[in-house]
Amino acid sequence: MGGRDAQAEEWVVDNCIDVDSESARERCVYGDASSEKTMVVIGDSFATHLLQGLRGAFGDEYRILPLTLSQCPVVDVAVVRSGSSKVFEECQSHNEKNLGLIQQISPDVVIVADATVTTFNRMYGIEGSEDRSEIYREAVDHSYDDLAQAYLGRIVMIESPPNANCKPRNGFTGPRDCNDEKPPATTRALQEFKLESAEEHGFVTVDMMSWTCDEGGTCPALIGNTLTRADGGHLSSRFSARLSNIFKAEVGPKL
Repeated sequence: MGGRDAQAEEWVVDNCIDVDSESARERCVYGDASSEKTMVVIGDSFATHLLQGLRGAFGDEYRILPLTLSQCPVVDVAVVRSGSSKVFEECQSHNEKNLGLIQQISPDVVIVADATVTTFNRMYGIEGSEDRSEIYREAVDHSYDDLAQAYLGRIVMIESPPNANCKPRNGFTGPRDCNDEKPPATTRALQEFKLESAEEHGFVTVDMMSWTCDEGGTCPALIGNTLTRADGGHLSSRFSARLSNIFKAEVGPKL
């Protein structure tokens, strides 16, 4: 994978991944800062890695404000941060704060994006997969209820794709480079549930699996000459930028 050099420049250069303070919100502004139209982006680091594509698609028209926090999903479940055994309590307060900020800012569009797989794997204190799935589904509906009640404008939910399972070797990606790991049925079912719930709440939905994987669930780490992932789950900065035309064509008319 690409490592730090392939990560979102909004993270590694601008330090705009944890936008949880007034100073960060003032500093982390993208697109046309003078525009009367505003797009707010909420979610975890997966949302941060979408910013290149969103900026390319909508930066000429919108002032784009990320309100992201690393490892903090919009779905309101108790999670731990990587390497920790304690509940990430700041995540819940961050999401509550964001609802208030969205009401205050009154943006034209809210983009919602978080990583289903890593969130599910980091849920706190629940061992059984079935119990975890049930709690996760309830939290999806509850979180989307809260967002829909707090904000009556256009909401776009972008569902994260599965991790890459077809890795390049010696500069070439083909079937021989793919392992046998397909997207786990449990987490794919949760992704589909999130999309269905978002649609029921009136959100515009984007399923990125169709952009990054084939129908059989093979998700290459290279498409053409472009590395799709900076690591297992994050899109590379270059691939995100290349998605700008797709965002503009498929999402733009629905805004």
